[in-house]
Amino acid sequence: MPKVETSIEIERAREEVFVYLTDRRNAKAWSTELVDVTYDGELAKDTTGTDIRKVGRKKIVMPWTVTAFDPPNRVVFESTAPFPATADFTFRSTGAGTLLTCSMD
Repeated sequence: MPKVETSIEIERAREEVFVYLTDRRNAKAWSTELVDVTYDGELAKDTTGTDIRKVGRKKIVMPWTVTAFDPPNRVVFESTAPFPATADFTFRSTGAGTLLTCSMD
């Protein structure tokens, strides 16, 4: 399966970036294909939820599970339907703020 990795340096503290990214209510601001997201409570290991994403003209439902949660260092989301996908986000402090890296399988 192909792997895609991207990084961005954000001029904010690592803890602030982690909190923003793991508050899934903010996800539509940084995930352009996301239509809606639902989950119960705060994110933690084994939290489950569902994304609705627009791919072309179709909307797909992607249930997900948080499989790793290590604030403010790392969070991993895994989905099995309609296709397997893993999004591994890591957060590293830099002199200017935070280096956020996302590896997608």
